[in-house]
Amino acid sequence: MAVDAKTRSTAGAMVCGAQRAGLVAAALLAFAAPAAATPPPADEVSVLLKGRIPVVCEFGGPQFAIVSFGADLAPGASRSLGVNVNCNVPYAVTASSRFGALVTNSRTGGPGIVTEIPYELSFAIPTTAGAPASMDGCDSAVLKSGGPGSCARASSGEGVSLNQQAAVTITLRPESGTTPRAGIYADVIVMQIVPQV
Repeated sequence: MAVDAKTRSTAGAMVCGAQRAGLVAAALLAFAAPAAATPPPADEVSVLLKGRIPVVCEFGGPQFAIVSFGADLAPGASRSLGVNVNCNVPYAVTASSRFGALVTNSRTGGPGIVTEIPYELSFAIPTTAGAPASMDGCDSAVLKSGGPGSCARASSGEGVSLNQQAAVTITLRPESGTTPRAGIYADVIVMQIVPQV
């Protein structure tokens, strides 16, 4: 069947109108549909935490003590003094002797008569490292002379000692074949604990 020009024109107009309507609808849908929202940038707050534990390294108890041998100055006689050690960092303990022995002011009275009685100093302080900070029979003469690497210094290594008890022992070691002259014998031992930080 032949289609006249008017009919073709009308059909074309209808198709164009439908296309335009479709484009308009698509544009309206695109406008109406919300775009994917971009999240805002994250915000943050930094908090610095700080604190401080002061170094504590000390002997507990009195700063001065007396250890008396009385009249028992025989070879091997010993006395002990209990000390408390509280050190929250690694440390070293040094010991020194003023005279290097128990000494008296009396003069010697002849061969084999002495006015000095040597001794040895020992202690072992428990530490968190397992091995104690110890001094094992350090001779009083060395305690007087001291020097790096001598037995007059003990170290806790990497350990610390928190309220630990230790016994400091002094044992008399007079020279064989000698007799101490009568008199009052004395010496002064100074022990220091030094933090190693």
